[in-house]
Amino acid sequence: MNSTITLYKNCLVEKEKNFILDNNGIKAIETYLQTLNSLTIENYQYVKQALSISIKINTSQVHLDMGENAPDLNYVKIQNDNQNSCYYFIINKRWLSKETIELVLVMDTLNSYQYDSDYEISPKTLVKRMHKDRFELLTGSFLENVECVANTPVELILESIDYAHSNLRSINVYISGVTYTNLEYGTIKRNYITLLKINFIPTTSGTATISVSYKVDGLLAKIDLKSEEINAPVYKHRESSLYDKGGLSMLEWTLYYKTADNQDTTPIDCFLIPSESMKLYKQPNSG
Repeated sequence: MNSTITLYKNCLVEKEKNFILDNNGIKAIETYLQTLNSLTIENYQYVKQALSISIKINTSQVHLDMGENAPDLNYVKIQNDNQNSCYYFIINKRWLSKETIELVLVMDTLNSYQYDSDYEISPKTLVKRMHKDRFELLTGSFLENVECVANTPVELILESIDYAHSNLRSINVYISGVTYTNLEYGTIKRNYITLLKINFIPTTSGTATISVSYKVDGLLAKIDLKSEEINAPVYKHRESSLYDKGGLSMLEWTLYYKTADNQDTTPIDCFLIPSESMKLYKQPNSG
């Protein structure tokens, strides 16, 4: 069994971007690759497909150039007889001799294998997560049953999920089981905790089922139970409580880490974010 290797120049499918070329569920990588300049090597000695491999090819040193506008080889297809083709990113090139270079390859698994066609995910599948949404919009809901007496005002106070002390919005209240008038609802705060207050006057007696849904102007941070293998050094110099000028000791504080881009060498910025807007005062230097 021999392999057929096709080298592509200036391919825009990049390892860092995680692009999947798909056309309504049909693998479309071949359609795109046919638009690129390429070099095909037939009857190459058999190459076993793997996540990381290297191949040696007889070609000029000019293809060692990874610079902009260079005749750059940066993508590879390997076909073994009538088996499915596998696609690879060229992550490095090494000069071996005047007409031989070595290409270090990493498989483009997203375009080599198609979900529900080449593979399926089962409860035993090990998925190595690379990217994940770290925040989700806070929402909440209640379902309460209240015994009502006709023409007797009802007041219901519910504690929201608003742990960040933000404002509730898009509040919807539905009452079934009794007829009623004068429905009013809104938010109040007690001891820095946001509460949802509902008032109405039932015109019939019975059990009222009160359904409430709402959104919160805040984000819920998702924390994994398992480590992400990011080893950030922590140095504790001192410990003290934080208060703003108004003495709101109930504020919650969150550390956010952010990088400017996805480069490994980019410094990480650390931000300390309070749960409410606050003013900071800086004392000028006396010296």
